[in-house]
Amino acid sequence: MVSEKGTHLSQHISTAIVHERTQSLHRLNTLRLIGSISILTLYLILDWGLDDAAWSGQLVYIGAYCAVAIATFAVSNLSPQRAKHTALVLPFIDVPYLFFHQFYGMETGSAAGTAGFALGIFALLTILSAVTLLGRLVIAVAGASALLEIILMQKAGVSIGAMVAGALVLSLVAAACVFLIGRIQGLVQTTASQIVRRDRLQRFFSPLVATHLENADPEVLNGREMVVTVLFSDIRGFTAMSETMSSQDVVALLNDYFTRMVEVVFQHGGTLDKFMGDGIMAYFGAPVAQNDHGLRAVRCAINMRTALEDLNAERAQREEPAIRMGIGLHTGSVTVGAIGSPLRREYTVIGNTVNIAARLQDLTKTHGVPILVSGATRDSSRHQINYEQTKTAPIRGHQGIIETFVPVD
Repeated sequence: MVSEKGTHLSQHISTAIVHERTQSLHRLNTLRLIGSISILTLYLILDWGLDDAAWSGQLVYIGAYCAVAIATFAVSNLSPQRAKHTALVLPFIDVPYLFFHQFYGMETGSAAGTAGFALGIFALLTILSAVTLLGRLVIAVAGASALLEIILMQKAGVSIGAMVAGALVLSLVAAACVFLIGRIQGLVQTTASQIVRRDRLQRFFSPLVATHLENADPEVLNGREMVVTVLFSDIRGFTAMSETMSSQDVVALLNDYFTRMVEVVFQHGGTLDKFMGDGIMAYFGAPVAQNDHGLRAVRCAINMRTALEDLNAERAQREEPAIRMGIGLHTGSVTVGAIGSPLRREYTVIGNTVNIAARLQDLTKTHGVPILVSGATRDSSRHQINYEQTKTAPIRGHQGIIETFVPVD
């Protein structure tokens, strides 16, 4: 299961990167189209409008280049699956076109200056190719640029040292771009992993606890003994109620109910352990220790009742039956941590404390009260909350007597 989750994450990241590459190629194709049309318009103005014959010889080349730009733009728009093939236009069309453009320009200007200007253009094309996040494309553009730049320098009559320097500049630009692509992809991988981990934590822990765990030592998640307060809640008569409802209505009811209850648990710094049918198991005091976990749990239970009253008020307006709930709480020692097999592990608490909290939730039916807490939980919050003691009753699966109390608002 762990490896499967990792595989799914990798697939999502790969899909996102492929999508970004497609979008980047589309932007480059758009930029090429706008640039080629602008240059063609300028040449037409110079040739026809100003009757400058010096520009006439280039109209055929810029016209052909403009046609290529229109074709690649259409491909990237009409067939996103084939858009990746338009990347080949950079090393095999863009670079050669700029080469011929500069080569032709040497006849009317400074040859050395033209070759130097071309070096800057080739470096810019190499940098632009990096936005596709394709390292091989960057190398192809830089390689083609270096080869054609050397030809331009030879025609300009510059020294061998200048040729080597030009090729070295383009190599360094390509190396920097490839390095940045690797860093960007690594950053995406790390960020996505952190987002997924934070999302998983926030499904079970309050935002404050999730933030703490996100930056905590992984040893925090290992099994250890802690004193916590466990809370169990259950909807009364849910089975009978669901028999008269459609499956969609049952799901809608539970989603609405769980959303409100879990929000209250998180507001009090509790940890959601699991949903059990129509029941909720949560605990307070772990994985981050809380000195007042008993008080937090009792206040949470009281506010869960308030949230249920609000929900019932809305249901009454829709002429739907009210929901009743029972909550049991017990404080004691548990083992808390990531427990399970290597294939599937679950962060949870185990121990007799959990069993007693569940039995107390059952006892709320016997006593006819919405909330029932043990003496240990009462002792941890007796100075802040008033309690009324209930009659003692045997707790199934537990030897001895446990005093039980009802919190008084």
